[in-house]
Amino acid sequence: MPTAHDAFDLAMRIAELDEDAREHLQFVLSTLVSCYGEEDGQAVVMYAPVDSKVTEVIMINCTDMDAARLVDAARACMLALNIVDAPEKEKFN
Repeated sequence: MPTAHDAFDLAMRIAELDEDAREHLQFVLSTLVSCYGEEDGQAVVMYAPVDSKVTEVIMINCTDMDAARLVDAARACMLALNIVDAPEKEKFN
């Protein structure tokens, strides 16, 4: 269970963020909170420090199969976004 010290440390770290980063964090946290309680949101959070070979996967309100579906949808979305901006010859590779 987080302590008051942990909460204070987190608050200080958030206070150091610029306004855009704080607004983004607020959106992220609000979205994640919707996965708990009586709401029906699902999420998969993937985290890896730069240069790490290990990725932490956190599933929220979903099964392994739900998580696989969400990750596959994200993969397809990112691929489509990358292809849209790719030079013409790259679209055919």
